[in-house]
Amino acid sequence: MKDLRVVSAKVMLTIQSIAPVRGFYPPSILVQGKDLFKTTEVEINGILATEFIIQSPTRLIVRIPESQVGQVLSTVRAFAPISPSYDKAAVSFGMVRPVRYITGLDRMVQAWLLLFFTTPGTDIFNISSGGGARTLIGKTTDAGHQSVAADLALCIDRTKMELMKAQANAPYLPMEERLMSSSLIGVNFDRESSTLFADVSLISMAGTAAQLSLG
Repeated sequence: MKDLRVVSAKVMLTIQSIAPVRGFYPPSILVQGKDLFKTTEVEINGILATEFIIQSPTRLIVRIPESQVGQVLSTVRAFAPISPSYDKAAVSFGMVRPVRYITGLDRMVQAWLLLFFTTPGTDIFNISSGGGARTLIGKTTDAGHQSVAADLALCIDRTKMELMKAQANAPYLPMEERLMSSSLIGVNFDRESSTLFADVSLISMAGTAAQLSLG
């Protein structure tokens, strides 16, 4: 079976250091790391950098987005395209251009993510459906951030149950597209940005696995 791809996967490349490029205009930074020759996308403080140069396999020159010039550069990330089965994959939402169909493990990952972020009560065709992860955004938590981690685990479990229920009504769905299990394998809370990062493992009934990095 096929769906249109609306979730794309990309691997976060290892960045070891950043430094300003003195006297260079427009304002830019030197990024050093591993395998940076594979870079197809760079984000600074979550903003897409529209211009960068691959200077060597381990060095990039990246133009700072105008909105971030003069700001503290708290996060710089370089990405390369790859399957979400890679152990450091991140995901992004948006219609991929050109439009492509999606099948197999990728389709299962996409179905899980779309359900995970759906708030119960918002799908008019299935009121109870949804993992409810969006309800955690901005939610008050305890000093150790254990309550929000527990809520996240519940969202993951709810998503698994809802997806397996929906797939039970699709008898011709391939085994690679059927979810067998999903689990929260790691949680980290960044106090400075108040961001919860989580790693989630998905396993299909065909035995194939994907690991998602969510933040």
